[in-house]
Amino acid sequence: MDACAAEAEKREVAFKRFSLQDLRPKGVSDKLEDGAEDVLDATLHTSERIVRQVYDRRRTRTAKPVR
Repeated sequence: MDACAAEAEKREVAFKRFSLQDLRPKGVSDKLEDGAEDVLDATLHTSERIVRQVYDRRRTRTAKPVR
């Protein structure tokens, strides 16, 4: 990751650290944003609910404050 950050700095482009676990949700969110209908096939899930709950990062989740 340090090599990527150094290369981005050299090219003067923005770089945000990520992990490989971020790639699948990002890909699914991008496909959903584009209106793709093959998201279930791409993730190998049979439940649309799982895809929405786990991978869809388009919506912002807010937590309720605890008293």
